[in-house]
Amino acid sequence: VTHNIMHGCSLSKVNALQHRDAPLCELTGRRASVALAVTSNAADGRPLTLYFEDHDTATNAWTGSLCRYVDQLAFIMVPAKSVGSAVEREERTRAVRECKASLSALCADDAMQHLAEGSPLLAVPAAQFAVKLADAIHGEGSLEAVPARLCLSDAYVAAKYPQLAEDTLTAANWALLARARASNALRSRLRRSFGKLYASQGRYEEALRQLADDIYHCSLEEGPEHLSAVGGYFELANVFSLLKRGDAAGALDDKVVDCWNKYLLPGMGRSVPALSASQAAQGVEMLRAALKRREATGGTHVGAGEAHYVLALLLQHCGDRKPAKGHVRTACQIY
Repeated sequence: VTHNIMHGCSLSKVNALQHRDAPLCELTGRRASVALAVTSNAADGRPLTLYFEDHDTATNAWTGSLCRYVDQLAFIMVPAKSVGSAVEREERTRAVRECKASLSALCADDAMQHLAEGSPLLAVPAAQFAVKLADAIHGEGSLEAVPARLCLSDAYVAAKYPQLAEDTLTAANWALLARARASNALRSRLRRSFGKLYASQGRYEEALRQLADDIYHCSLEEGPEHLSAVGGYFELANVFSLLKRGDAAGALDDKVVDCWNKYLLPGMGRSVPALSASQAAQGVEMLRAALKRREATGGTHVGAGEAHYVLALLLQHCGDRKPAKGHVRTACQIY
């Protein structure tokens, strides 16, 4: 039975009689039960088939990320028509490696965007594919594959798979411990992911310690008010909110709003730096959560007005002008 899950591709059950070796899932490495055939001309008319463990995994992987990268998938997965000379083979090997690295980064960014938008089931397969590609390039225990693993851990936490998240974080932590050259930025991201996991498990004091270390390492790398540190303040605010420590959560929400305000307001001769789709989505998530907490303590407080204003700046920066105008009006009413 074949099902069309999106224009340009179809999904069918794997026929074991047609395969000498049972195909394995592209994401989990377990035995595949469905095959996704790309029917577009992206592979120069040659077939591109992806195998997945089940229908839901295939659908989430395709619609959540892979459907946007058919050309890249075809390039790295469909063998070349001709072998060519040694120089040509070496050039193709280099190009495939670069394409895998680019695709891994794109899938990780997709996963982070899905997480910010509250779609963890779409984030998980995108992050799994990012890890698979990073491992293929650098090796499973490599430092270079750690960012993709941290993204996958965050997706597992959001999807409520704590054991998978912990296993993934353990592998990432081991890679950092084995290499003294790991940057403070990477150590910061690792501590943040541990903080998210512990908070999801109700281990709040451990989460606070991990997130404090996150901000420490991030401050050493970029400074305490850099945009990369804002996520640490935001996660700390979330934990303090869960502990019913409203004053601490409010102070950290103030820090989140202030850091975004400084980033979005151009200074003398400085334009606002570009944001990736995932950074923008994460920023909107942070500011909306900070605004919600501020409104819970008094919607007419000046802090709520500031949050409305900064959220409007970010939405305007992203091109969402209509909701941005609404937040500006509300900010003006409060001020």
